[in-house]
Amino acid sequence: MALTRRQRLGAAVGAVVLLYVVVGVWAILGRQPDAVSIAPAAPMFPDDPDAFVPPVPVLPSAGGAGESGRPSSAPSAGEPGGKPGGNAGPDQTGGNEGGDRDEQGRRPPPASAGPPFPSPSAGQFTSQYTVTESGSRTFHARVFVTNRGPTTQNWSVRITFAASDQVSVGRTLGAFKRTSGTTFVFSGFNARPGQTEIFGFDATKGVSGPVRPTGCETEGQTCDVQVG
Repeated sequence: MALTRRQRLGAAVGAVVLLYVVVGVWAILGRQPDAVSIAPAAPMFPDDPDAFVPPVPVLPSAGGAGESGRPSSAPSAGEPGGKPGGNAGPDQTGGNEGGDRDEQGRRPPPASAGPPFPSPSAGQFTSQYTVTESGSRTFHARVFVTNRGPTTQNWSVRITFAASDQVSVGRTLGAFKRTSGTTFVFSGFNARPGQTEIFGFDATKGVSGPVRPTGCETEGQTCDVQVG
């Protein structure tokens, strides 16, 4: 049976449409991934808190690990066996007043980088103790210390009073003071040859009359005591 022109045209169009459908389905099936590739990846942050999370490696910091990358086992500062920490400990300068200080609260200057001074020889320093003012319960003393030697030296003067006089030394000018019982030690630094150092102090006493030291010496040399 012969097909009409319209029927032949419809058959041709249907064949073309069927061809496009077949090609499209083939293309879709050809791009579909397999079951392994579409498996979901493990979540970066699992909901289960007990789930295993790989540890993050820690890189060694400078000075904190040895060549193997492990932390150094050497004790840190401030631990037993380590180096001393950064905070200084209690005052170790001695005396019952927190170490040598002058009236302004200053400490003695630090030791120089050079070799320490040799001990002054006997008789290198001479000194004179003088009471300049005296009241019923107070007095003021002044001490002159002269370096008679050929070299620059540090110096100290030891003055002792009788316990019955109840002497207490207060304000001190020109020297650093330490107290040990009834003995007062006054120190100075870098006295040049021929130089005279002068210091003075205010004191209270438990007696009304003049108070004379029971001992006064400068580097082993007895002071010249003048009590008015």
